[in-house]
Amino acid sequence: MESFARFLLIFALGVFLFWGCASREYFKPLEIAGKKKMSGDLPSKMIDASKYAATLKDGQVLTQDGLGFKLKEDEIFVGYTQGYYLTSKHCNMLLIYTKDQTLKTTLEIPSCPVSASINGDKLAIIGNDNTSYIYSISSKKEHFAKKSNSAIAVSSLLQAPIFFQNYVFFPTLDGSISIVNLQTLEAEKSLIIDSAPFFNNVIFLHIDKDLVLGATAKRILSIYRGNSYTYENEIRDIQIHQNRIYISTLDGQIQELDLTLKTLRTLKFQFASLPIFNIVGNKLRALEDGSGFLIEIDLQTFTPLIYKIGISRGKNVFLQKNRIYYNDKYLEF
Repeated sequence: MESFARFLLIFALGVFLFWGCASREYFKPLEIAGKKKMSGDLPSKMIDASKYAATLKDGQVLTQDGLGFKLKEDEIFVGYTQGYYLTSKHCNMLLIYTKDQTLKTTLEIPSCPVSASINGDKLAIIGNDNTSYIYSISSKKEHFAKKSNSAIAVSSLLQAPIFFQNYVFFPTLDGSISIVNLQTLEAEKSLIIDSAPFFNNVIFLHIDKDLVLGATAKRILSIYRGNSYTYENEIRDIQIHQNRIYISTLDGQIQELDLTLKTLRTLKFQFASLPIFNIVGNKLRALEDGSGFLIEIDLQTFTPLIYKIGISRGKNVFLQKNRIYYNDKYLEF
């Protein structure tokens, strides 16, 4: 009897999984402008990708400056900043390499680094326990540490800290931006983007003299010329271009917003999976990796052309200037 019950449970689970896979809808455009071939190949497929780099199966690291660095055994890529490669080893050991792969220094910190940025001799780090740190690289001295609320997960889209004027802006793992004064080494302000308790990493941060723009996967906060604005959606990618904000959403939309987060224009591609897009010149190009398409949008008319490309589903993707990398290939614009 027990074995029969177990059989029924396994059978029911199998039916559920089959039905879930069989009933999933995929993007099917009504009109296709043509086909596009991938522009070239990587020497090895990507096994991991973040906002700042992709790690290849052969250990090479692909950054905005291309290939040129190879991880050593047991190392994990943390960041690429100001021409330095940052890796971790044995969790809490941070290693800093120069462009020619010379080890500049190592730092042992209390938690595992998940993102970091360098400005001169200053090193800003976010640990996996949601602690923000500031270190001096030359002295290896810790100058600042502040722990924020615990976070369950760390997204591959996690934003690194930003140095701006006399401040460091720390995008935390729990949906806020901690602003630390570099002269007093004190936290002066915390900007809350989203107070949801789970899966709330800050995945985007832009700062200039008129604008602080931050986003989690569900909410955008804009502080523009002293006024605050918010916007909610299921966000997959976000970029700023010529004083406009562009986002792709979980339900297949490409939206254009102004700096006050007012929606200006929207295109909806039903069932489309749009993990990443790039903007070169006056064209926005979004990779649709559910069925294998490239969506090209003219930003003047906001009209799309859709091209078929030969890619498989569910692979790593990385954006580099005028290239979109997918698995072991890339498209160049």
